[in-house]
Amino acid sequence: MRRWVRVAMAVLATIGAIDTGAITLKRWGLLGPLLCPGGGGDCDRVLNSPWGSLFGQPLSLFGFLAYFAVLLMAVLPLVLRGETRTAMAERSWWGLFLTTTGMAVFSLLLMAVMVFKIKAFCSFCVLSA
Repeated sequence: MRRWVRVAMAVLATIGAIDTGAITLKRWGLLGPLLCPGGGGDCDRVLNSPWGSLFGQPLSLFGFLAYFAVLLMAVLPLVLRGETRTAMAERSWWGLFLTTTGMAVFSLLLMAVMVFKIKAFCSFCVLSA
């Protein structure tokens, strides 16, 4: 049972990493424009707002790093063998719990900022959340 939970977490983390990675590459100018479903410029408005950066880097970069950490914690115990696997499996559950809980709380905060402060809707941001 726990194996399938890790696989599901890995799949969701991969989707999140692709989404936030694409947003980051767009913000760095390494990827062309992302077409926001439904048209309009709300995605650019949200991503280029004062809340879209942290320490001079796009906020999506930190999301990508968090999703990548979840992906590693979910997959490593599935591919390792022996005692290392057992130790990693036990430790990674706490890491997964703490990381994903922090990500969920921060995503709720960012969704509130998007809706109530920026007053725009970015489907890429919602997918990331």
